[in-house]
Amino acid sequence: MTAKDYALLKGKAEKLGMKVTQYAREMTLKGSIKSRFTLEELDLMRKLSGMGNNLNQIAKKANQAGLPNTAMEVIVIMNQFKKLLDDR
Repeated sequence: MTAKDYALLKGKAEKLGMKVTQYAREMTLKGSIKSRFTLEELDLMRKLSGMGNNLNQIAKKANQAGLPNTAMEVIVIMNQFKKLLDDR
């Protein structure tokens, strides 16, 4: 394997968050790799999840403060976050 071939293989493995050996093994045995989350997607999902947690806390405080409309608006936004995460 040339250095160029290895670099290409390594790049594909890293994009899927895999080690080169794991990537090569799965490609050899299965011929393809079921799409997994990329490192960038995992990072975005963590951020969305954190934002969802923050929104949940805001909704709780709004409800406790007697602002049910605000709490409902926040819950709607939270559900949109959840849908984004579930759709992936």
